[in-house]
Amino acid sequence: MSLTLALNNAITSLRVNQASMAILSQNIANANTEGYSRQVVGQQAMYVEGSGAGVDITEVLRKVDKYLVSSLQTKNSDVGRTQAVKDYMDRVQLLLGRPGENADLSTYIDNFFNALRDLADNPDQPSLRETTLGNATILVEQINALAQGFEDLRLEVDQEITRSIDVVNYELDHLHTLNIAITNAAAVGNDRVGLLDERDQALKNLSEQIEIVTSERENGEVNISTSRGFSLLDPVNHYKLLYTGAASVTSIINDASFRSIQIVPVNAEGEATGSANTLVGVGVEGSLDTDLESGRLRGLLEVRDIIMPSMLESLDEMTSTLRDTFNAIHNDGNGFPAVATMTGTRALSLADSSDWTGSMTFGVFNPDGSAISNPYLSEVGGVRPFTLDLGTLDIGGGTGRFETQDIIDEFNAYFGPPQKKIHVGDLNDIRLVSMTENNPVGAAFSFDFDFENLMGDDITVDITNIAIAGGVLASALPGTRTVSAGDAGRTGTAYSFDVTGAGPFTITIDIDVTNVDGSVTSSTIDFTVNTALTDIKNDRYVGTVTGGAGVEELPTNANRFATATLVDADGGVITNDTDEGYLKISTRNDLYVLSIDEGDSSEEGRLDLSPPEVGTHRGLSDYFELNDFFVRDGSDSTTNSAIYLEIRADILANSSYIAAGNMTQVKQPANPLSLPDWSYELGPGGNETAKQLADLALTLVSFDAAGTLPSTSRTIVDYAAAVLGSISTQALFAEQDLSQQQLLLTGFQDKVDSISGVNLDEEMANTIIFQNAYGATARVITVTKDLFETLLQSF
Repeated sequence: MSLTLALNNAITSLRVNQASMAILSQNIANANTEGYSRQVVGQQAMYVEGSGAGVDITEVLRKVDKYLVSSLQTKNSDVGRTQAVKDYMDRVQLLLGRPGENADLSTYIDNFFNALRDLADNPDQPSLRETTLGNATILVEQINALAQGFEDLRLEVDQEITRSIDVVNYELDHLHTLNIAITNAAAVGNDRVGLLDERDQALKNLSEQIEIVTSERENGEVNISTSRGFSLLDPVNHYKLLYTGAASVTSIINDASFRSIQIVPVNAEGEATGSANTLVGVGVEGSLDTDLESGRLRGLLEVRDIIMPSMLESLDEMTSTLRDTFNAIHNDGNGFPAVATMTGTRALSLADSSDWTGSMTFGVFNPDGSAISNPYLSEVGGVRPFTLDLGTLDIGGGTGRFETQDIIDEFNAYFGPPQKKIHVGDLNDIRLVSMTENNPVGAAFSFDFDFENLMGDDITVDITNIAIAGGVLASALPGTRTVSAGDAGRTGTAYSFDVTGAGPFTITIDIDVTNVDGSVTSSTIDFTVNTALTDIKNDRYVGTVTGGAGVEELPTNANRFATATLVDADGGVITNDTDEGYLKISTRNDLYVLSIDEGDSSEEGRLDLSPPEVGTHRGLSDYFELNDFFVRDGSDSTTNSAIYLEIRADILANSSYIAAGNMTQVKQPANPLSLPDWSYELGPGGNETAKQLADLALTLVSFDAAGTLPSTSRTIVDYAAAVLGSISTQALFAEQDLSQQQLLLTGFQDKVDSISGVNLDEEMANTIIFQNAYGATARVITVTKDLFETLLQSF
């Protein structure tokens, strides 16, 4: 019995050592196979009735530290996130160019302002206007290209998000299949080592894309969930991620949002079978709605929704500030020859109103810049520009408060067909102006006066009496008013009377004008106003001298100089109060040109509203965007300003429209006693505006906080450099972050490899052990055989 037991022990030993050698050779063969875990043969002693019966193989084991493998998956996710960020930061660096390479944003801005400086030094040189326009075009193209490049990259990132989700779904499906195979193998006692290695490799691939939490059941099945606790794989359900990417880069620019990413349970055919959970919320610029902290998917989401929008925000802030500050100056000047038509781009209705301060001036000139011939023989100079005193004028809505219609009316009243005028002493003209919108029978009628003084000194005007035929005066007399030298405009103080008759009715005034020499000229003037009229607000009424020293003068022609209207996008004139349109100022038949001096005009919003409507503080032309260099859409929007930046079409077609100078007053006559010449002119050598535009390069400008840049005051060139510097810093941080995470991953991988990896030296040493064991076992069999033979021979 003892010899039989010895032989059985030896046979089991041979079987175990053979199996061990087979596993050893498998380890050596897969020493360089990714995902392969070193295998060892588990063995245990066998006993029969308490006596040793050899050795048996329990199972083939993998040398794996599950804690380290789980930690490795976490680090794998961290590297996946940082690698995604680093990859696209490298792309952004290539897109922007590096500072100092003469091909970056700062260089193009410098070139533009340098061209403007040359133009300011020689404004009469057409070639310098072309050079300026060329550099402006290159700058706009560069800014457009950068913004478009960012948006294109966002589309690429979104497409890679779709691919990352495809990988996640593939691996989840693969792991679902492996779970079934591992469970079946466990049930029938088959070897599962290869399946477990394949499963771990799939988990590694999955963890590169998305942060996961895993747990293993006794039968080898693995459960997978997100850090938020949403199941991705469990014994009951098979899940997948659902996402529909952006259709095009245009949809990204216009919509600025992306669809959410959902987790849904699916059947064997991949069809959803239950309610969805939101893994990633709707993608909105500047925010990220997800609990994912790592994985390539997280990194791609950061790039798409946080990092690139931040860069675009800084670029848009720079662009909108350049656009708005440049336009504010450009609106204050004129080209040479100047334009004949100005059409704004801010959409407003005729009834829209704002509070205004300061004053501004419109000028109409001959194409050569000379003053237009005056239709009144008494005026030796040309037609002088129209100064609109915005801050003190009250035309019914309160001091300095105007509707768009009021501005149009004031312009048309000045540059419309010349009418008869009345001189009273040094007062060049006097008219009555309606402040009432409609004039029904039996209602109140309000009015003020329009005075003009073309002398070189102040004069005093005193309306001593107002009498109404067909009504009763309901307000006090105007009293004494000083009209400054060269001043023209409305008094702005309302006078009213109650209409009692059917009309027409006559307003009679007695007026005294005190000249600079103290002499007083008196006159009586009648103004006739009809009743049952509508839409008469701001209408001027010319009087008739009925007594005193007033003089009536007729113009030599009735030609209109220019008109102001509100037009729609197709150029059609808008007459109702509700439709929005654009302010358009045009000269008559293109025989003249236009110029604007913003003065100190400023749009102040509507502070009487609740809540107050804050103003833009822009001059009138800048507010209506009449003479912009860079096109605006009227919304004052910063978002997408870089990608939509463009130069005004007529300037692109004709560089002479670049505003370099502004209107200047014609030199006064040498004789101080003669009638002053209050006309203005434009000249090819005007450079006042060009100098201001060029000086903008050295001017500190306020920038709001945008992207990673705080609110600051810098020059535009410095801010452009700051944008590039910020992006370079982010790229450096991304590189450092990736390097750090890769270092940590390497450390964990080394620890895992020290346990699970195949060590060839160790395996070679084991071959000797197994060889010796096998040889010893074979010797035992040989000796046992000899003993059996000896025993048999003894009989």
